Amino acid sequence: MNELWDLASDETHARVLLALATVPGDEVTGRLVAQHGAVETVRLALGAHAPHDDLAVEAWRGATTPKLTMNTFGRAVQATVRAGLVAVFPDSPHWPAGLDDLGHRAPLVLWAKGDLDLLTARVDQRVALTGSRAATEYGLAVGRDLARELAEREVQVVSGGAFGIDTAAHRGALAFDGPTIAVIPAGLDHTYPAANRDLHARITEHGLLLSELPPSTPVSRSALLARNRIIAALSGATVIVEGATRSGGMHTAGQALALGRPVGAVPGPVTSIASSGPHRLLNQGTARLVTEAADVLDLLAGRPNAPAPTAVGPAREFGPEPVSRQAVTAPNGAAAGSSL
Repeated sequence: MNELWDLASDETHARVLLALATVPGDEVTGRLVAQHGAVETVRLALGAHAPHDDLAVEAWRGATTPKLTMNTFGRAVQATVRAGLVAVFPDSPHWPAGLDDLGHRAPLVLWAKGDLDLLTARVDQRVALTGSRAATEYGLAVGRDLARELAEREVQVVSGGAFGIDTAAHRGALAFDGPTIAVIPAGLDHTYPAANRDLHARITEHGLLLSELPPSTPVSRSALLARNRIIAALSGATVIVEGATRSGGMHTAGQALALGRPVGAVPGPVTSIASSGPHRLLNQGTARLVTEAADVLDLLAGRPNAPAPTAVGPAREFGPEPVSRQAVTAPNGAAAGSSL
């Protein structure tokens, strides 16, 4: 216990300990760290203070304390070094400013592999492109093309490194050697999903892999959902290419809306379940229509969609001859003075 106490006297060490012992985005942990700092939060868990009058804190302490061990910390440090990862903390110049908008749900620490300088970009220089893992050929093509066109305009493409739209978005950006960030819901010392190993290697070379989870942490449903808030917070806008009404992409859209960030949606065939999520967002008015990269740039800049070009000229050139007032007011719609 004394060794653990000494270890926790360092703020960065304390944050790693808490990341190992708590679930991602835990608001009780975040609140305690914001109020007292990570060091005092660990000491609270270790019993340095009297029982807390907040029942939520007492429940948190009961769940957290058994997981605070020297062994787990040592294994995490070794795995970080072995995998060539870098731990990024809130006091680092590479900490993304957009994550502060998450408040008590902000990550305690980020593990990264790749170009750390991508994290210093402004929020409005990044866009999240995400959607269904079981994407259609249409969705894959649109996701890939949007990402490539945005990369050409030096916009960072953020996604989740998963199958489907995520993969299409990363590949589209990489096709132009553009920067892309993959937020992974597992430890970065193992590839998730395993079949995307080559893609993750390319992202490491030309972009950045990012996770709030310590090395060797397996994927879980809670981690899959928690990483969506990071994708949304990193990005100035979130675009849903495809996704069912209850899907990870729609969850990411909800996270973006909760942060006050604009959301875009790509329309698809009305018969496609894969487009039911974007269609719902558009129908509710919570997302803007996205059909090309220019629409995404407008989202990032806070501009309204450009009006569609007029398909025909003025009515006086192509419409029927004007109708006189007498014709309008004549009985039975007959023109005044006419005989039928």
